Amino acid sequence: MKLSKHIKYLLGAVAALMVGCTPAPEEPTVTPNPEEPTPPPIEQPAEGELLAVSVEQESYVLDFSDEVALYLLIEEPTAEVEAECFSLVAAESDAAPEHLALRKAEPTQTEGRWRLFLARKNPIGEFCESLRVRVTNGQTTLYTEPFEVSSRNMEYTLRNLRFLRADNPALSGDVWMVYDSATRTFSGATEEPLADMALVARFESSAEATIGGVVQQSGESVVDFSQEVVYTVGSEQFRVRLTNFTGLPVMHIYTADRGPVTSKEDWKSATLSINGMGQYDDLEDAEVNIRGRGNTTWGWNKKPYALKFEKKTSVLGMPKHKRWVLLANAMDKTMLRNRMALKIAQQTSLAWTPRNEYVELFLNGKHLGCYLLTEHIKVDENRVNITEMTPEDNAGEALTGGYLFELDFHFDNEWQWRTSRNTPFAIKSPDEEDLTAEQFAWAQEYINSLERLIYSEDYLSPESGYANYIDQQSFIDYWLVFEVCLNHEINNPGSVYMYKDRGGRLTAGPIWDFDWGTFSYKVSTSAKGKLYLTGALWYNRLLKDPAMRTLAKERWAELYPRLLALLDFMDSEAERLSLSAQRNFALWNPQDTGGVNGDEALPWNEAVARMRTIYSERLADINNAFNSGDWD
Repeated sequence: MKLSKHIKYLLGAVAALMVGCTPAPEEPTVTPNPEEPTPPPIEQPAEGELLAVSVEQESYVLDFSDEVALYLLIEEPTAEVEAECFSLVAAESDAAPEHLALRKAEPTQTEGRWRLFLARKNPIGEFCESLRVRVTNGQTTLYTEPFEVSSRNMEYTLRNLRFLRADNPALSGDVWMVYDSATRTFSGATEEPLADMALVARFESSAEATIGGVVQQSGESVVDFSQEVVYTVGSEQFRVRLTNFTGLPVMHIYTADRGPVTSKEDWKSATLSINGMGQYDDLEDAEVNIRGRGNTTWGWNKKPYALKFEKKTSVLGMPKHKRWVLLANAMDKTMLRNRMALKIAQQTSLAWTPRNEYVELFLNGKHLGCYLLTEHIKVDENRVNITEMTPEDNAGEALTGGYLFELDFHFDNEWQWRTSRNTPFAIKSPDEEDLTAEQFAWAQEYINSLERLIYSEDYLSPESGYANYIDQQSFIDYWLVFEVCLNHEINNPGSVYMYKDRGGRLTAGPIWDFDWGTFSYKVSTSAKGKLYLTGALWYNRLLKDPAMRTLAKERWAELYPRLLALLDFMDSEAERLSLSAQRNFALWNPQDTGGVNGDEALPWNEAVARMRTIYSERLADINNAFNSGDWD
């Protein structure tokens, strides 16, 4: 009988099974010295391949700007990852998060470490969301471990505060305030100066918002924002600081013909007004005359000006006078040089140093930038306080003063001469139209005789030496200001002043014009690490006097801590100028003035930092020179 094909297959399978189940022999055969099986090769990652990514924390809380920054680590730092490689997904899927979005990804200074900014999508409502960061690099996609981001644990919030032109016709454009979560402060500035800071704000709040207990309605309530305003929402407080333009006083000058000021000789009639910005009294329209001023500075694009009021006028809290100066500081990228030098001089014994204040200048409605409004050097009880001579003071004691002298290499004054040592002297007061020939002759002989005495063999004589004719302390303090500020102009000399009152001694001061080459080693290349003006003017002789050297060391010991403290003044003034600097340098380029100071191409904040460093170094250098006795 024949078996079917299927049965044959079945019988074969059973036989094979029976063979497989046969018991093994008691002494199994063992192959001597068996070879170990070779493990499969481990695949090494290619250099720069993305291996793993992780976040540094497991949970995050949004700050008051409704953002959070998280840090992500890439295991292979050399992997070629760009900002576009990152995305934010839900923890359980690749779906987009409900509450958050990835706003920006940027590398840090640490290789392989990135900073990611997550921003809230909807400002309303509390949440806690579980997320992952997805990183895609070519064909490779990796995910971080899940992490949580929750809304801040605050019941009360204020956000999105802004001032819209639709609510405030006085505004030239909308003002969106920037929020600082660390101080809970909204900050911003108007595009144009406003005469009135009573404005309407729009905002969003999680509960009723009040100011001083008064309920505020977004887009409706009118508030005076000329000073800091504090909103209260529930138990939380939020500060609002809206700066009017740059925050500096605003000066408006309109010439009678609405034409430009083009002359240094001819006055133009005008009206002047000042908005003191709540820091000073406002000045209503006052009659004034204006003309150009300066030597080199008049040739630059940003012009300096001289002002002469019709009557003595107090400006920005400074004592009344007719004559004022608008310094352009055109070559000064920091805008601080003159301001700082004048502050330094005010720490000394110099009897008077010009007071000054910053203003934003508008001429015939056009903004010309930041200027330093400064007292003009004039003989007056509130300025150089010496006797004002008349044309009748031509004999006796009356002929001895007072005289105001300027030493300037430009040699462009009406009444002037050069001494035997080629020192240029001019008489600034009495005014040129009032000075008489007798007065000029007396003053000229007084200066010439004094200079001869200083360089004579008997200049140290107690009875007849130079010390009987000059105010020694003023000469020391004056010299120290130039040394501290690195002002080489005393060598020229240029813009150097002295005065002599009736019956009095020759006195140094006041200081003037400290923006050319100061607080920089670019012009004063040999100054670093030492005193370098000991040979300037008459000082090459005066500082040979042991008494003057002793006085200089004593004065420095007294002044040094005061001058160190001015670093804080410099910092505060720089902070006050920050908005003004942005607008000023959008109008003018200090590089156009020749680059004398060496910081003209720097960003403003870097120029200020450079000046601060040099000032600090200069104080240390002078202090070391006096302590070591190394004057040369």
